[in-house]
Amino acid sequence: GQPRTWWMADAVEEDLEGTVTALGSSCGRYGGSESHRVATRSLIPGAYARFRANGTPNGLGLFAVGLPAPPLPMSRFGLPANCFLHLDPASAFIAASEPFGPLPDVMLALRGGEAEAHIKLPAVNQILGTAFTAQWFDVSDGSMSNAATAVIGGAVPSLDLANVQTYAGRSHG
Repeated sequence: GQPRTWWMADAVEEDLEGTVTALGSSCGRYGGSESHRVATRSLIPGAYARFRANGTPNGLGLFAVGLPAPPLPMSRFGLPANCFLHLDPASAFIAASEPFGPLPDVMLALRGGEAEAHIKLPAVNQILGTAFTAQWFDVSDGSMSNAATAVIGGAVPSLDLANVQTYAGRSHG
């Protein structure tokens, strides 16, 4: 049999997720060409969509969301020549400001710090297949992450189970 701590719902999972397309590359010192990552399994109605980026340790990251647009060179605003905004300025807004917390492992020091932003997605059918683009700005060194276009998954979860995930002492769900 199963141990007494085992709960039947622990073995049940719906195979639902959204999709992500990376746009451009990062122009910052940290995280490599794709310093912005999106958890595809979080792109379902009713979940907290999770977006992570690397940047200057203890620096400030601004997380923006909007509609995709052709790359806009940010050199005209004093940023490095390889920095591009992939959001339509008319639709973009700052969705979060998060610090780039230092990574605990010395082996990851080259990645800089890491910030994470969450967007609560409503649990309604109307958002199925909705696409939006997101990008981070590292205020401390004036750089941009790559952008990512996220598409909400094609089905609303039906098991009606809680999804609790923990990261370094904090939980969401």
